[in-house]
Amino acid sequence: MMKRILVLAALAAVAIAPVAAQNAVTPEYKWTKGGTAGYRLDVKKVSKVTGSQEAEIDQTWFYLFDTEVADVAPDGTATVRVKFGNAGVQFQIPAQSMDFQFDPGNPEDEKRAGSPLAVPFVAIAGETVSYKIAKNGRLMAVEGLAEMFQRIGEKVKAAPQGANYYGIAMSALDDMRTVQMETLFRRLPETPLKPGDSYKTPKVRESHPAVGSLLVQADCSFAGAEPAAGGEAWKISCTTSKTPESAEAKSPGKLVEARSTSEFLLAKGTGAMVKNSYGSVMAVEQALPAQAGAAPDAPPAKITQRDEITATLELQTGAPPAEASPAAAPPSGS
Repeated sequence: MMKRILVLAALAAVAIAPVAAQNAVTPEYKWTKGGTAGYRLDVKKVSKVTGSQEAEIDQTWFYLFDTEVADVAPDGTATVRVKFGNAGVQFQIPAQSMDFQFDPGNPEDEKRAGSPLAVPFVAIAGETVSYKIAKNGRLMAVEGLAEMFQRIGEKVKAAPQGANYYGIAMSALDDMRTVQMETLFRRLPETPLKPGDSYKTPKVRESHPAVGSLLVQADCSFAGAEPAAGGEAWKISCTTSKTPESAEAKSPGKLVEARSTSEFLLAKGTGAMVKNSYGSVMAVEQALPAQAGAAPDAPPAKITQRDEITATLELQTGAPPAEASPAAAPPSGS
């Protein structure tokens, strides 16, 4: 009897194993040369300074851009061109507020187009940046970004009072760059996963001007498939941590908090990013330069700047919908 039970158990294990293997998948980008898609990226950033000085800046932007797959290598690595379209901004800063969406046909927008805060959102239209991306989402190269920043930066400086607002305007552009890469390209698992499984991304270095070199790593959870974009998409959620690479390293600032989250949908059939909800927090404490006339032994004044970003990337056009699950066969005899 015992021998019969063991044989049945072995047969059951053999029968179940292929089913489990079929449920394990490796989500990946499925690039097709010439493939196109259109996206809208909405970003909100709230920056608060506390301590010896206090200030708050609220910014809300949107960008429209198109992607085109210029080339695909045999290993699935693709060159993806991003071309920017219309953009808009709402600024609320201590010295000035602005609600601006550039429309060349609107005379009022034409009047405001020369504002240093509006220039990046006018000048970016028609600009192109190329990303080289592996099918697992690893960013391998970026072309045209530095040149784009230089061109737009020169236009900001040339605007009336451009030098006064250069830092804020270009910071908004850099935030857009970061958020676009974080939402459009996510690092995917290296091995097959089943719903409920998790994975860690490889650690990468990131340089921060105030706190030095940071190690960045994401913990991700694979939820399986859900309806999206007229078909089905893989759902993945990630929480990313950033920690100083060296506790002994000297830097002008101290990292107080650094984390980000991302919940995204990747189309099963096309491998296109369908939607990505992203958020990040970065808080840094810094000492201010000594004031003239201050006592030599006076403790330095300190401030903490906390930047909180929320963003949503959504597929608007192009990229055919993900493959839907096949319909169930009709009952026999119907």
